[in-house]
Amino acid sequence: AQVAVRRAGQWALVRDNDGGADVASLNRGLLARVAPKHVPTGGYLGERRRPFLLHDGAAVWLAWERKGDETGSTPELEGELVGRKYADGRWTDLKLLHEGGVDYRSGGAQARKGAWTFAVSRLPRESRRLYEVVAVTAAAAESIADDRPAGWQPVKLPLRERATARRAISEGGGALQLYWLDSHVHSALSADAEGEPDEILHYARDRAHLDAVVMQENDHMYDVPLTETEFALGGWLSRWISSRGRILALPGYEWTQMLPNGGADPARPRFWRSSYRNHRTVIYPLKGGPLLRYPEVNNDIQRLYSAVRSAGGVMHTQHETFSLGTEPVEAAIEVAAGWGIYFLNPGRIHAALNAGTRKAFVATSDSHRRNPGLGGGLTGVYAEDLTDEKLLEAYRDRRVFATSGTRTMVEARLNGILMGRDVPVTGLAKLELRVDSPRAIKRVVLVRDGNEIKLFPGEGNRELRLTHEDAGDAGKTSWYYWRVELDGPGANYRGNMASAEGNLAWSSPLWAVRAP
Repeated sequence: AQVAVRRAGQWALVRDNDGGADVASLNRGLLARVAPKHVPTGGYLGERRRPFLLHDGAAVWLAWERKGDETGSTPELEGELVGRKYADGRWTDLKLLHEGGVDYRSGGAQARKGAWTFAVSRLPRESRRLYEVVAVTAAAAESIADDRPAGWQPVKLPLRERATARRAISEGGGALQLYWLDSHVHSALSADAEGEPDEILHYARDRAHLDAVVMQENDHMYDVPLTETEFALGGWLSRWISSRGRILALPGYEWTQMLPNGGADPARPRFWRSSYRNHRTVIYPLKGGPLLRYPEVNNDIQRLYSAVRSAGGVMHTQHETFSLGTEPVEAAIEVAAGWGIYFLNPGRIHAALNAGTRKAFVATSDSHRRNPGLGGGLTGVYAEDLTDEKLLEAYRDRRVFATSGTRTMVEARLNGILMGRDVPVTGLAKLELRVDSPRAIKRVVLVRDGNEIKLFPGEGNRELRLTHEDAGDAGKTSWYYWRVELDGPGANYRGNMASAEGNLAWSSPLWAVRAP
């Protein structure tokens, strides 16, 4: 934050005592620590982008809210109200004015009887935000470190021009274009996320160069419900930026279902410290769809399936722990995100496929820290055109694949049929793979029914064309997918701290249906 004063009809910046124009750093806990090493930061329920100008007699204070513990978990975090006084042409050092609350709201700029009045919230409980009125006095302020995150520099967007060449594949006598999608992105409309919603959409378009994005907010997280106004604003902005071209932004939200984790003490309530959030990404067409907060539908995911299907939308799972449904509207499993590579522990995913479900694989940033498209997960979509109708159609047909952040092209076929489909097979199943990667390929692994059955060395190539014939088991439907491993480490920054381009990619499954 910068401050200016007006003298003799002219505005002039008021610099700090070291000559800097940035008088206040609003980035503590907003930008993660990147130097000297990466330190993840969680979300914060307070408002850090709203500094205050306060009067104290002849002096003026610049005050702002910041997170108290940069590394703490969102539900337990408390904030601090800090500020600096400007008097006689100089700033004081940073002062701690109040601590222990969140969402500080000024009751007026003028001090009365030596104190300012603030409304201060505590962490929300039972969907309520409770506030108390506190008196904040300059006389009681104590000096505190002005600790600013190092290693960050401003840049001008776009950093580079968008690539004009687009990969395409042949399918059914026509062509399908490859589009890059991040379908799990948050803005400050979520209780613990950062970045204004219009900022997030411009970043997705101009910094990450995404073709498509889904900005979704939590329906009800940390006892903070997503309001109808917030939901409507996100949808309106998605339609607005889509109308301007260069990116398709689809409306949606993140749905929460609370499920028991097992092993609960029967003497306690059903979900006492033993539940997990069975989250879903909901993706609607541009016209939008309804917001069903999970507490208001009695935790009933069947009602969600019905609402999303009626609106013409699709869904996919989220996170490493999930309980999968069989509804076709739930089209995919999220196998990687900015918080981790869930496919490194594939047991739950393989079990779902072994149970007979038909799901594609997708990956997302799950960005809470302002970096959609660059947070460690991307989905490749094969669609006829970049419209909401065609993109959602590709999702339903499972014409998608997942990467841990790189734009590695993966095209997998079974007997000439593109991945995601059931393919009748008599005799050998002919599995084909095409990979086109920005980095050298280390190896490719073919998986059948959860078991690795064939390994192909990449030999440092960036492009591969592979074929493998597999007999399988007579009378059994088998599922296959390809895992692509690139050279070099997989950069995955928990907490979305930086651009993360991992070293893995996965085709969506292919199902070989063999008659008895």
